[in-house]
Amino acid sequence: MPPCSGRPVQVFGDEVLATAILDRLLHHCEVISNNGLGYRLKNRLKAIERENDVARQPTSLPAAEHLISR
Repeated sequence: MPPCSGRPVQVFGDEVLATAILDRLLHHCEVISNNGLGYRLKNRLKAIERENDVARQPTSLPAAEHLISR
């Protein structure tokens, strides 16, 4: 197994230790790599888009019409 780097090394503080721990954990596992966007991120992006669409729509303020002098 090649030595690991990045986040595991930051967490465990040592490259050799991080590699050994991950090797033990993943020895009998099947690793599934997901490179796409997750459902939570997709839904959050859609929600932000809807919020922006609502913010762009003009609003009428009938209650404030009496404040406008004619």
